[in-house]
Amino acid sequence: MSAFTSSNRYPNQAAVRCFQEDVGCHLQLKTVIGTTTSSPNSFDSLPDINVFAVCAGSAVIVARVDGQLNITQNLFRARPNARPVNETLSFYSSSTSPISSLRSRLASSLKESGYGVGHSYEDGGGESAGTSQICKRTREATCISLSPEGNLLAVGERGKNPRILIFPTTTDTPPDNPLSVLTDHSFGVRSVAFSPDSRWLCSLGDLHDGFLYLWSINEKTGSGKLHASNKCQNAHDIAWVGKRNLISFGTRHVKVWRLEPITPASPSKTRFEKESFGERTPVSPGPKIFFGRNCLLGPLMDAIFTCLVAISDSQAIICTDRGDVCLLILDESGRTQRLDRVAQVDFSISCVTNEKESGTVWIAGKNGRLQELSLHTLTSDTPSESSCSSTHSTPRSSIILETKPGILAMGIVLGRLVTVDSDHVIELRDVESGDQATPIKSTRLPAHQSAVLGVTILQRPNTYDSDFLTWSTNGTVHFWLLSGIYKGSVTVKLDRPSSPNDFDENELKVFRAAEFEDFFVSGDKEGILRLINRDGESISTINAHSGDVNDVAIHRGGSDVVLVVSCGRDRSLQLFQKTNTGLVLLQTILDHVAAVNSVNFLNESTLLSSSSDRTICVRTMALRPDQSIAFLPTRVIALKASPVTLSIMPNQTNIIVVSTMDRQIHKFDINSGRCTHSFKASDPAGADTVILSTLSAHKINSGDAHARILLGVSSTDRSIRIYDYDTGSMLAKEHGQTVVSSIAVAEEAGTNGSSSNLVISTGLDGTVMIWDLAMRSLFLNGHSETLNRQENVDPSKSPVSTQPLRRILSKSELCDFQRTLDAGDESPTPTRSQSSTRLRKKTSRHNIVNTTKFTPPPVKHSLTSSPTTGLSRHRASRDRSPTPPSPKVTKISASKRPSLDARNRIRSTGSLTEVNKNAEKISQSLRSLRLQLTSAAEGLKPNTAEELERELDLTFRAMGDKTVRRNQAAKEMIAGDLLDDYLARMIDERLALKVKTADVNTSAIMNARAEQVNEAEPPPLSNGDG
Repeated sequence: MSAFTSSNRYPNQAAVRCFQEDVGCHLQLKTVIGTTTSSPNSFDSLPDINVFAVCAGSAVIVARVDGQLNITQNLFRARPNARPVNETLSFYSSSTSPISSLRSRLASSLKESGYGVGHSYEDGGGESAGTSQICKRTREATCISLSPEGNLLAVGERGKNPRILIFPTTTDTPPDNPLSVLTDHSFGVRSVAFSPDSRWLCSLGDLHDGFLYLWSINEKTGSGKLHASNKCQNAHDIAWVGKRNLISFGTRHVKVWRLEPITPASPSKTRFEKESFGERTPVSPGPKIFFGRNCLLGPLMDAIFTCLVAISDSQAIICTDRGDVCLLILDESGRTQRLDRVAQVDFSISCVTNEKESGTVWIAGKNGRLQELSLHTLTSDTPSESSCSSTHSTPRSSIILETKPGILAMGIVLGRLVTVDSDHVIELRDVESGDQATPIKSTRLPAHQSAVLGVTILQRPNTYDSDFLTWSTNGTVHFWLLSGIYKGSVTVKLDRPSSPNDFDENELKVFRAAEFEDFFVSGDKEGILRLINRDGESISTINAHSGDVNDVAIHRGGSDVVLVVSCGRDRSLQLFQKTNTGLVLLQTILDHVAAVNSVNFLNESTLLSSSSDRTICVRTMALRPDQSIAFLPTRVIALKASPVTLSIMPNQTNIIVVSTMDRQIHKFDINSGRCTHSFKASDPAGADTVILSTLSAHKINSGDAHARILLGVSSTDRSIRIYDYDTGSMLAKEHGQTVVSSIAVAEEAGTNGSSSNLVISTGLDGTVMIWDLAMRSLFLNGHSETLNRQENVDPSKSPVSTQPLRRILSKSELCDFQRTLDAGDESPTPTRSQSSTRLRKKTSRHNIVNTTKFTPPPVKHSLTSSPTTGLSRHRASRDRSPTPPSPKVTKISASKRPSLDARNRIRSTGSLTEVNKNAEKISQSLRSLRLQLTSAAEGLKPNTAEELERELDLTFRAMGDKTVRRNQAAKEMIAGDLLDDYLARMIDERLALKVKTADVNTSAIMNARAEQVNEAEPPPLSNGDG
């Protein structure tokens, strides 16, 4: 079995620089398990030096194979903001272009001349001012190429503003520092290829880019300069045939691009041209036009050409997805080119390679089909299309493998075939066996064949003698050492979906390992919970949830009771107890109103759960006399946004750390429910904040010093982040997998007693990465019956056909548990409490206290109603609210009723309630004492009888005083109310009398004035006067 070994050639070079050089930490990639190679573009091999290269997320693995099939890894990866050794000016990128003003004119001229661009330079170039910078950090290595000497590595990326990175493989430059960064492609790089003399590098953009670039490479410094370019559509890959011919092929496309020889101009001729024609401005200040010629496809005009391998400087084998094997012949003069079909197989071909020593060509494709063709047979006689028969295309040997995954990439290393299949598995196959009956011997490098969802650190000793495990969606669980060595695997059985119309496959969602026993618990997409032994056999199977199982927690309490809690998308929590026969359901908890995301044991008696309903529920374990177990809610913490994940710092069980959807990280005190600290998940490099989909708190030890950190995974920019636990400042950030799914921290013991910290990350792209975590010194120094009924369930019965198990406790059972819980705690915690952001309700000072008020009997009024408007208005106002008393009356009423103040009554409400409760208890006790004295043969002792009589006498006196005071207060209140009413009536009568008098006086004055006016007027004249 081959082994992985990481070659760290630069121990003194920090792979990642922190944001602060004096304090912080850094991550350095140490080992990568798995690959993301999905096409021949992302694979390359050099048979002469026994080296092959594959892609793994944002990194590239250059592996060297020795005679014992041991593989040594060299990892190359550049950060999104890495600065190269050689600064390269870009012609098409607006950020570095020296002639950005001429882009539109150049684009239009190329388009008019028949070499139009596939996109606008201005649209595909730089990033607009309003665009977020987070998208620029998400990049993935998609294509690679090794120079023929093996001293240079070219890596093409996919994503926003993709780059072409040129790394050295033989010098002392750190592997995270590229020699050159080429940024002319706008949307993505599909393929890169070095020329046989390492002087040229050709790059092909993806479908949206549509450009083919030719770069001039300096072999000594590794710097690159754009030499020629042209539009190239429908091409999937490129390959060199000789030093001057470049072939691009794809969907109904085969084109030959010829590199014109560069001849230095004569100085005398240049001087003569200047004198005769004067200075001429160049038509295009940019790169030259890369000229090419299409091949006539003939009957292959509808074929998709998938792979090509050069067999000489003028010949190449090119294959199609329909099984056609064609020979491409190029004329040395560059004038003619011909494409002939020379063989055909019965499967789709995806990759091809040439073994020069044996003169054979290997082709592979769909369903793991692999065939060997004789190169001499293919090139000795080139038939026409009409004469191509099946007898001529019969291969020398044909070997059909039993593997189902298709082979995507292939190469020759150390006389063996290195293949990468569609499950991202690298396999070394022995091809030296000439016997056709003998199958090919192969060695598979261990890796996951689907998305890896989680990682768990294991406690030693364990059955597999491993340090950690990883599990994937297809139910495969692998056990590893911290060095990346494979130790074993377990396969979890996944049942088919219950719905016959559901075409989605079942997936493994959760896998947990017990720290104290050799058993595992798994949960899948159908809500099925399985108990698995250390040999991978299923002990118990329970249909626990009606949807996805989101999380599982295992805890071992007192008396060796093992509890298992699961939560799911169906808003429920299931509490189980592990027995010798399986899992026994104890309680079904339905407190949440949305999907429950995570569940965790805080300690032996406290259970935490977070839900999408924006709450975190704290439950306490309660025991009944029959030893039945249940968890009752004691506190609910309300959040402003839905929690994503929560974590607990080891040895600090009263504080939890929560990541929420509003891109915040909160710390809550469980005892009080208050938020002690909160900060945004951002970085000092920019103002963008992210959502942490995974968060865990760790205590890092380095010698005598230690530090507390928060390790998280951002689902926004797909990065690994480290924050300071106490201050919330960012310490480090890295990009590894395409999408990081889980992360964990492990401690590796050294040879001389020292230890180092490792970070293990898993990704949905099927890779596992191991990072070396180094902390800086300054940072370290500063900072029952029911059980018997459930045990009768047959575990072999299929859980899919049954409904999910439920055991909801009744109210009487909950009351029994609550009594036992209250009896055990002197000061029980309230059942529900609000969060720390709870606001007290403000009361108005104008509120009227509702107190018992004596209503006096109605008094008959002797004053008759006045017909005037003013008198009726005063009486209406008196009926609505009483008239305020005069100052003199206020003093009298205040002195008479000092005990009826509303504030005093409010303050004494609590004491009166306690007095009434004590009085009821004493009455019951006296009643029982009287019954006992009646039935008893002997009486009380003299001393006891005297003391009881004295206490009863004093109690009677106190009750009498209270009664007298209460009667006096009632009489005073009645008298005061009567006096107030009398005074109010007297004032109203006097006011009415004054109004009546004023009205009479007014009418008298009006009459007097009218009489005076009448007397002053002359008598009227008769008709005869005049």
